[in-house]
Amino acid sequence: MEKILLTSIRILSLMVLLTPLIVMTDPLPQTFFPFIVGKSLYSRTLIEIIAGLSIVLLVRYPAYRPKWSWLLTIMVMYVAIVLLASSTGVSPQRSIWSTYERMSGWVDITHWYLYASVLICAYRTFEDWKKLFNFNLFISLIMGILGLTQYYGIGFLPYLQEGGRIEITLGNPTYVGAYMMVNILIGIGLLIQSYYPSSDLELDSNSTRSARRRNRPSKIDKSTASNNLMYSRMFWVASIFVAFYTLFLSGTRGAFLGLMVGLIAFSLGYIKWGNKDLVLKLVRISFAVILVLGLVALIINRNGVVGGVRGGDNVISRVVSTGINDASFQGRISSLTLGLKGFSEKPLMGWGPENFTVAYDRYLTPEIAAQSTSSFDQAHNKIVEELTTKGIVGLFFYVSVWIAALYILFSNLKNQNNRYRIFTLLVASAMIGYFVQNLFLFDTPGTMGQFIILMAFVIWIEIGKGNDIQINNLVSNMKGDNKQKVSEYNEFITASCLVGVLILVGVIAYQLNYKTYQASNTLLGTLIGKKDWSTKQVIFKDSIEQFGPLANYPRIIAYNQIIRDWPDLDNEEKVKALEFVNKQGLYGTNSEPEDWRMYVPVSTIFHLGVSVDPTYNARGNNLALKAAELAPNRVEVVRHLARSYLYLGEFDKAREAMDNYLDTNPSAELQFKSISDALDTLAAE
Repeated sequence: MEKILLTSIRILSLMVLLTPLIVMTDPLPQTFFPFIVGKSLYSRTLIEIIAGLSIVLLVRYPAYRPKWSWLLTIMVMYVAIVLLASSTGVSPQRSIWSTYERMSGWVDITHWYLYASVLICAYRTFEDWKKLFNFNLFISLIMGILGLTQYYGIGFLPYLQEGGRIEITLGNPTYVGAYMMVNILIGIGLLIQSYYPSSDLELDSNSTRSARRRNRPSKIDKSTASNNLMYSRMFWVASIFVAFYTLFLSGTRGAFLGLMVGLIAFSLGYIKWGNKDLVLKLVRISFAVILVLGLVALIINRNGVVGGVRGGDNVISRVVSTGINDASFQGRISSLTLGLKGFSEKPLMGWGPENFTVAYDRYLTPEIAAQSTSSFDQAHNKIVEELTTKGIVGLFFYVSVWIAALYILFSNLKNQNNRYRIFTLLVASAMIGYFVQNLFLFDTPGTMGQFIILMAFVIWIEIGKGNDIQINNLVSNMKGDNKQKVSEYNEFITASCLVGVLILVGVIAYQLNYKTYQASNTLLGTLIGKKDWSTKQVIFKDSIEQFGPLANYPRIIAYNQIIRDWPDLDNEEKVKALEFVNKQGLYGTNSEPEDWRMYVPVSTIFHLGVSVDPTYNARGNNLALKAAELAPNRVEVVRHLARSYLYLGEFDKAREAMDNYLDTNPSAELQFKSISDALDTLAAE
């Protein structure tokens, strides 16, 4: 039973690394936000099963219980702080469950950190970790090949659309860059460490254990071993090349910067702890690489050359075109500015995880609104994100996780042989690179696994496994019929525990994951094909009831559908629509009371509902005023407020709201044209 449990945990742990490939569209079952929802539900379900198996393994076989780890303790404390910040934030529901678009709330964070804790129980030797990293690298190779098929228009999968920056199965080029950046550095680590001789402790441990079980000496075919090593190196080189080319095609500047900083960190670490005879060669190679990249960037910048990559979307052309007037750069600066304003309002515990958008919209200025009408639901800077959503307390524990991890890595280098040291340096470089690129991005279901396996490896080093200590032999050598009966009894107890735990895991997975999938899949029914409002209302209601914590997305879609269909509804359908909005609007504003998006569409429907009941007009205006209080400078909100006054017949207030806003944001004049024309017509009459 021990072997079955351990093998199952290891296989399922590897399957979690397939998460980036999951896209919930044909041929798989479909969901809302197919590039996000499926990844989250897939990884959650597997991690829950792994956790259940690990509980049985740790209870029945104590030798697998990990030693105390400061890093793991800090990670657990961080998860607790995230929960506390969620409960004190502006929308605990959104903080805990996130949204269909992100799936990165407390529930998902907890699952990923749980994954790190179970990895260290099942992966006990350096060879074990090499297998895990090699499998992860293999997945990145598949991802890269899929990216090439997308870029060159081979059409391998229908959702891999040709043109521009590649997204592959992650749904966003920036996610591709982050994922590939980590695997480039890990691939380099696996390649370089293979040129260092193994210590006696490491010598073909698998072959040696197998030979012991067969009670005969192990014999290693040097020719076979040499061929295997050659094939492994070919695989590593191919993976590194494909990953780098994929990062290049993704055009992700943050990931490219992370890669450069990671390589610099590795170079500095190697100068201090590496082979001194190779330092000069390393410096020469690094200088040559930097010189070549600089010349390429200069040529591209002066001549507009894009290296044959269409549209100038590759990473080099995007790097050299970066400037203060770059739209992406401006958006991130605005996000940082507004996030820090939000932090100053709630400095201790923040606005709550996943509620950055509330702070952003609250402090949005007309000047920033004039630059872009888009909203940021993430800060695109992990430090500011932590400050704004979890306060100084959350940032402290988040940074503590990173400081502890890097301290553990660097403090253990002096105790490691050259082979371990070189790989540990590259792991540290990958972590530094990931941190740097997250200064321009955020964690996602497709990239979070890369961060977690790096952290789990650091925990493995901390608890003393860095010298490849073998797993204790847990098989009893006791003889005798009575002892055999005890062994059989123990196996029965273990099997019984396993069945009970798996049943519990099944219930949890059904409630948390299957119902989420069901609600998301049901919601698609409103977007596919032509259906009348009565049919759509039933579908919306089913989706909302199937998983309430994520129901606000279906609610907003339903509201907008009612607004579009309103002219075609008969009186009975309008009454039913208003009943639906009255009920769901209350749920929505109670769960996210400080998000203007929960008020504006309901206000619009109430104004439309005056044909059914004139009292709806005043209720609609009250909601419009509330939205304006929450997001006073969002053009959509001010425009709706002016329209709300039009519905009430208060034309002076409508013009005042419009003129006051246009004085500070003249670029929005076109968006107010219909209201301005209506006011002019009324004035002429």
